[in-house]
Amino acid sequence: MTEQERFMKEAIRQAKKARALEEVPIGCVIVSDGKIIARGYNRRNTDKNTLSHAELNAIRKASKKLGDWRLEGCTMYVTLEPCQMCAGALVQSRIDEVVIGSMNPKAGCAGSVLNLLQVDNFNHQVKITRGVLEGECSMMLSDFFSGTPRKEKTSENACEAAGGTGLGCLKSKPLVFCSGSDMIRKRKYEEDFEMTLEALRKDMVAAMKAKDKTTKDAVSSLVSAVKKVAIDEGCREDVPEALVDRVILKEMKTVKEQLDTCPESRDDLRAEYQARYDVIAKYAPQQMSAEEIRTYLEEKFADVLATKNKGQIMKAVMGDLKGKADGKLINQVVADICK
Repeated sequence: MTEQERFMKEAIRQAKKARALEEVPIGCVIVSDGKIIARGYNRRNTDKNTLSHAELNAIRKASKKLGDWRLEGCTMYVTLEPCQMCAGALVQSRIDEVVIGSMNPKAGCAGSVLNLLQVDNFNHQVKITRGVLEGECSMMLSDFFSGTPRKEKTSENACEAAGGTGLGCLKSKPLVFCSGSDMIRKRKYEEDFEMTLEALRKDMVAAMKAKDKTTKDAVSSLVSAVKKVAIDEGCREDVPEALVDRVILKEMKTVKEQLDTCPESRDDLRAEYQARYDVIAKYAPQQMSAEEIRTYLEEKFADVLATKNKGQIMKAVMGDLKGKADGKLINQVVADICK
């Protein structure tokens, strides 16, 4: 997998967040110095805002991250060719390059209808790369507009009717989710997603309406913990999905410790901790396997791996893999590579 394909995969992940909200599945990421600094996905109907396109959401986050409206030196990876509004914003942002998955013959302004990114009379032109993972990006849109089922649906889904998003199960595995008095049903989504604070809030409200106290209490604790960390880190108004995932993992670890240290004689407490752990675990991001870690390191950190210096390698990779893989497993993989 090339670097462009890897970043486009991340943009596709964002598009699938839009799809889960019944939005047109468009997503993007902005990369600077080989790292993703901002993500965005289409939220126009959800936010009831014309400006809530994936590209504009990502530009806003990237500018906040860099502390500058200029995105010089950055590259955007977007699943669908930008419209006239987004193309104009990209020119204004001074971004270096836009990498596009699928072209948009009806409204695209990076070469289809117009090419606003490369107008000679403008004071900035944007480099364009087209067709990266085009088939996957196009199929995602085709499936959406053809009405291809994107998730299991039943008339008994009381939690969804109550306003729940079910986004807690966006981890490539079934999620036990509240459903009225029956409380449990399973739903399965296609891809790995980062969790959002908005999704947690909706699931908390849904659990309250479904009178599912166990789920409500567990998700409520996650919402409170995320808000506290967001305030501490100065991002209360725009909570990153990565922060939410990080807090979920920490809360899950805390409950696991409570469960492991609970006296065997306290069956009531053990049952309470186990139920709480089971709910939180379903919201936790899927962790990379040893094979996935090794492949990722070999693709992205080939130069530092060649040094066979374990300390240097760990220092280089841990920031990149934080929240994506267990630290002990990363250590084991690196140790094996250094043999």
